[in-house]
Amino acid sequence: MENREEKAQQLKSFPLGVEYHYSMSCDFKVNFLRMSVDIMYREPCSDFEVLTERFGYSEKELRNDIFSFDKMMPFTEHTIHKLRNADDKTKIMQKAKNIVRSVSLAKNEIASYDIKIPIVYRHKNGSKVYVQNQYLVDWYNKTSVANIHFMNGDN
Repeated sequence: MENREEKAQQLKSFPLGVEYHYSMSCDFKVNFLRMSVDIMYREPCSDFEVLTERFGYSEKELRNDIFSFDKMMPFTEHTIHKLRNADDKTKIMQKAKNIVRSVSLAKNEIASYDIKIPIVYRHKNGSKVYVQNQYLVDWYNKTSVANIHFMNGDN
């Protein structure tokens, strides 16, 4: 019950109609047989000013060591997990597995999907950074976008 209440609090801090703070294109390779995803973040559609401030890393660290732009890799091994501690990584791995499972059941029935996920990242100093990630995937046009919205009042 505590987990559900925590998620509700996080979502309450997300004002309707607010633009995302950061956006980038990304490529996915989904293997429904293995229930796995490979992901590659593309050079950003927006600047790094908000990210460097919220995460405490330099632009170079974020580009090369965390988002690893233009490098396809399994999500389970992606460098984005440097923004998580072990417990947070375990939780997001379970969320990802559940999402892939759900999409696999409907993959022949949907052309696109819009998934919004409350996520906890970690600042370079270890403090929690609450975000809502949005993934917009268009199967027919083979396009995808990842958006990050920082929750109000956190970090």
